[in-house]
Amino acid sequence: MQFKIHVEKDAPDLRALTHAFAEMDPSAIVDSALQGNALRLSTVLRDVDILNTCKDAGWMIDARQIEQLPSECCGGCGG
Repeated sequence: MQFKIHVEKDAPDLRALTHAFAEMDPSAIVDSALQGNALRLSTVLRDVDILNTCKDAGWMIDARQIEQLPSECCGGCGG
């Protein structure tokens, strides 16, 4: 699943956040969105797990900052 996490105040430490997500989901990808006020996240984690992982990385966010994006799956791989 893909998510956009809106940055409202202080930007997170991307290195710490990437490490924390890798601990929970080794296939997770975290990067800055083009707009600069959000992070993109690809992960199998649920919203509550995303909140807790951000907290573990030292970034306190609110559930309303997490936006699940529509699937981009074309079905071509059969998945």
